[in-house]
Amino acid sequence: MRWFIFGVAFTMLPVFFKLVYGLNRKSEHVTFVWLFAGGELLLISVVIGCNALGRVFGINSSHPFVQMIAMAMCLLLVIISSFWFADISVAKSDASFNKMAVSYGSAILFGVNVIASLCCVCCII
Repeated sequence: MRWFIFGVAFTMLPVFFKLVYGLNRKSEHVTFVWLFAGGELLLISVVIGCNALGRVFGINSSHPFVQMIAMAMCLLLVIISSFWFADISVAKSDASFNKMAVSYGSAILFGVNVIASLCCVCCII
């Protein structure tokens, strides 16, 4: 529970504040695509994945194989999220930049990363 509050919920604060800003100050409609097209969820995924890896690295588990698989998944997702965010930050001004693909793709990657990170954290219990 503590991991979820401090490792996931608090990392979502920038998105929450962007939503509040959009609802209070923007004249355009706040949509899912508007909220996540900048790749923010990818950065949050990196933080969550690294947090989970840092918690379990070097700790002996009663399920070492499961721990190794969960850590490998987290590491892979951190690398993919980092690479994709770097690509997005360069391609934002490109006319072919697909905001919808970034929004939904980063949301899916975020969900998978939260699940993999949870598996990492649960392996040390």
